[in-house]
Amino acid sequence: MNPHTLLVVSGPLLFMLAIPLWMRMVPRNVLYGVRTRATMSDETLWYDVNAACGRDLAVAGALVTVGTWVIDARSAAWVPEFRNLAIAALLIVSLAWVSLRCRSVLRSARVAR
Repeated sequence: MNPHTLLVVSGPLLFMLAIPLWMRMVPRNVLYGVRTRATMSDETLWYDVNAACGRDLAVAGALVTVGTWVIDARSAAWVPEFRNLAIAALLIVSLAWVSLRCRSVLRSARVAR
């Protein structure tokens, strides 16, 4: 599988992985979700934080998917490496945004308790 294919698949994959978190379908576990001491020790906090972060991850996955389509459509004349770099940058920025939002949600949820 080439790098471009991996980047194109990353947006829909993020979206699909986010839906169960957003819908509060994932119980506490050690593999999947926002795993911190606080979320692992409080079931209500686990579901609240993962629902909010799952929503943000779904938005990021959708934006990466649409952004990938736009970059592919607009960059036909670009060198393939530049196109891949642009998509990778979009993916990294989106995941950084999700991480910051999750950190904020976790902090505010802990303060509210």
